Amino acid sequence: MMEKELKWEQLRDQLYLVNNTKNVYYNPSSSIKMEFPCFRFEMNNLDVKHADNKAYARKNRWAVTYISRSLEDIEKVQNEMLDIFQYCNFDTSFRADNLNHAVFNLYF
Repeated sequence: MMEKELKWEQLRDQLYLVNNTKNVYYNPSSSIKMEFPCFRFEMNNLDVKHADNKAYARKNRWAVTYISRSLEDIEKVQNEMLDIFQYCNFDTSFRADNLNHAVFNLYF
């Protein structure tokens, strides 16, 4: 019997397809040396819907950050993320350590 794939594994596999990204990291520890360009993602919220005093639906929200030295990559990934993922929105972008970051909130 095959084990059910975890949600984070499914999301990781989808992120590899965005801009043919080779490096995708799920909640990496500080000891991991990331290679760029890359995606870094972690679960940051759980949306729970209630009715009749019961939880009837749960959806994980993920903070997904694309990191690249190239501004052109950032712009391309912004468009691809919004096209590929139905419940995705662009949150912010910033530059740190000579790297460009684009942050998305994604329900998956």
